[in-house]
Amino acid sequence: MPKRKEPPLASTRRQLRTIRKVLDKLKIEYRERYDAKDDTSFFEISTGAGARYTRQGNFRVDSTGRLVTDAGSPVMGVSGEIVLASDQVTVDTEGRIFEKDKQVGQLRMVRFANARAMQSAGSGLYSAAGAAPDPAGTTGTVRQGFLEGSNVNSTREMVRMIETVRLFEAGQKIVQAYDDMLDRALTKLGDY
Repeated sequence: MPKRKEPPLASTRRQLRTIRKVLDKLKIEYRERYDAKDDTSFFEISTGAGARYTRQGNFRVDSTGRLVTDAGSPVMGVSGEIVLASDQVTVDTEGRIFEKDKQVGQLRMVRFANARAMQSAGSGLYSAAGAAPDPAGTTGTVRQGFLEGSNVNSTREMVRMIETVRLFEAGQKIVQAYDDMLDRALTKLGDY
C-alpha cells in the first residue's frame, strides 16, 4: 500500500515543534553565563561616563581577570571591580562570588525606588539621572546560569500591530467614502 501523504498543516506543526526543541536547547546552552536577577534590582557597571546600571547578567571574564559585560565594562562589586583568578566561579543567591569555596567578591546590586525615572544610556545600560537608590536596598536573589528573558511576545505584538494598521486603514477608507459622498452631494447641489 502506498504511503499516505501528510497534509501540509500537520507537517508545518511538526517542523515548528522541532524548531522549538532546538531553540530550547540553544537557550539552555546560552544561559550558561554568570547571573540574572529575579526582582527589580540592577547590577552596577563602571563606564567612562560614570556608574551605569543594567539587568543584563551575561557577564564574562576578560583577559585581566575582571568580571565585565559583553561591551567590556567592569561589573562593580561591593568593594570595587571584581577580579577573578579563573572563570570557574560560583555565585550564591546573595550575589557573593566564590572561587574554590573562598569568597572573592560580592556583586553590587542597586534597587531604585522609582526605576521608571532612570534614563536609557544604550546597550541595556541605564543612568540614575532622575532616580534615587532605594535606601532599603535589594530584596531579590541572584541566580547563576540564568538570563532574564524579555517580557514581550514579539509574535503577538506584531499581530497586534498589523491589526491596528488594518483598523486604521479601514477607518481611513470610511472617512474617504464619506468625503466622496459629500463631494458628490455638493456637486449635485451645485447642478440645481
